[in-house]
Amino acid sequence: MDVVADLSDPLPVQVIGELLGLPAADRALFGEWARRMLSFDKAGLTDQTVRKSVADTQKELLSYLRAHCRRRRANPRDDLISRLSRAEIDGERLTEDEVVNFANLLLLAGHVTTTLLLANIVLTLDEYPGAAAEVRVDRRLIPNLIEETLRYRPVIVSNTRVTTRAVTVGTERLPAGQFVALSFISGNRDEQHFTDPDRFDLHRDARKHLGFGHGIHYCLGAPLARAELGIAIEAMLDRFSRFEVTSAPVDYYDTPAVAGPRSLRIAFRHR
Repeated sequence: MDVVADLSDPLPVQVIGELLGLPAADRALFGEWARRMLSFDKAGLTDQTVRKSVADTQKELLSYLRAHCRRRRANPRDDLISRLSRAEIDGERLTEDEVVNFANLLLLAGHVTTTLLLANIVLTLDEYPGAAAEVRVDRRLIPNLIEETLRYRPVIVSNTRVTTRAVTVGTERLPAGQFVALSFISGNRDEQHFTDPDRFDLHRDARKHLGFGHGIHYCLGAPLARAELGIAIEAMLDRFSRFEVTSAPVDYYDTPAVAGPRSLRIAFRHR
């Protein structure tokens, strides 16, 4: 099987689609939109054709979500978009743009990251068979597996910020208003926070990783992602007595922001 195509890609689409109340028949569109949004590599950032394709895809997705939001405002149901459309504080409701942009963020960020993270977990279990054996024996280690993989092999590898004031980082002095790119890979392997950081350690306390961001930018969907991943890993361990990665080399996304396999073929044995 292909872990990405057969499991980790359709799983979050189904979960988030049900949360938002999107028609099941449309869910194949979401995966296609996400793939098109990630279809560029680092070199493609300056390619105008690629940039236009990504921009057009974003417009398609926003237009779809806007139409769905308007239907839910007119005919509310028991789903997240309906609740967001009705929610109010002190008589003030979210605007249509706010509801649409929230749904867009949940659909894209919650889909792609969970898809790639589950594949990264499978890669890590294949790389460290001792850890895989431990998890099979003691399922209570699954949360450790998720957190340490987030540290060791994060999906979000970098992010950008603008400094609000002058700050010194190491020996570099950055002025206020400076555009900076931050490496989560480097932060997750900071020896000041993690002992022997280049080693995968199933038993370390990895909760200080940056895999879900930090502070006010911490991922709102982190609990959902952890739940999906835990259930998926449990299911794989229940159904497969063994599995191993068969594709070599693995085809990775090569973008400035995310890292993970586009596809990941495994051989498995049913219980």
